[in-house]
Amino acid sequence: MSSQITTEFAEKFKITQVYQPYVELVNRVKDVYLQNQQFANTKALNEAEALSNSYFSTFKSMLSSYKNWPDAEKQTAYESIYYVAKPYWKAYAKPIAENIAMQMDLISSLRADNMKDSVTLLGLDTIVNEMESAIISCNNYYVARADERLARALADKMKDLRKQTDTAFKQLAEVISALFVVNSIVTKETEKVAELEAMIDGINAVLLEYTVAISRRGRGAKADVDPGTPLPDSENTETDSDEDEMPDEL
Repeated sequence: MSSQITTEFAEKFKITQVYQPYVELVNRVKDVYLQNQQFANTKALNEAEALSNSYFSTFKSMLSSYKNWPDAEKQTAYESIYYVAKPYWKAYAKPIAENIAMQMDLISSLRADNMKDSVTLLGLDTIVNEMESAIISCNNYYVARADERLARALADKMKDLRKQTDTAFKQLAEVISALFVVNSIVTKETEKVAELEAMIDGINAVLLEYTVAISRRGRGAKADVDPGTPLPDSENTETDSDEDEMPDEL
């Protein structure tokens, strides 16, 4: 509804003090609504995991190339590394948290003193370094998402924000309705009366469409609002359980 009642309108009729808190609440509701759809860094996390899996796949291919190698020393190095790596061979198929943990554990094992010489002998130092950098980056994105999830759990809930927004809208509606009455009966300023009536009609039209849409989904009753009548007390005509709807938009 904040798109119907503009900043210019609020300033002209000197109701900014009531209008601004409502707009801020509407924006907070939008933020929560959009955040609930997807975490901000999901794409980056998925890309980081894909990159780490790619390096891991390259490591496996490079290591496998030494299977049945004619040089005895390199064959022994292959067997020792493969023995360590085999339990992690399909880490990429695991859920992301398990994948990260498994790849990190593998890298830690490859860094062990008893494995260093074998890794170097087979020329795997560079790919192991690349694997490590990629999986650390992936883990950083994963931790950031976990922190974001926790922050949301502690943030304002949509239900509470909806109630606050309804209260703010009610106050704003009462002020606009009062302005309409004063200008119609007391000051009789025709131009302002026409502008206020157009504003009220526009808001009522949006509310009507909103409640019709809700009633079609089997929730709530169809609103009975006539153009030119004072604004209703609340723009949220649904029950509190409808937390996935944004109160200022259809």
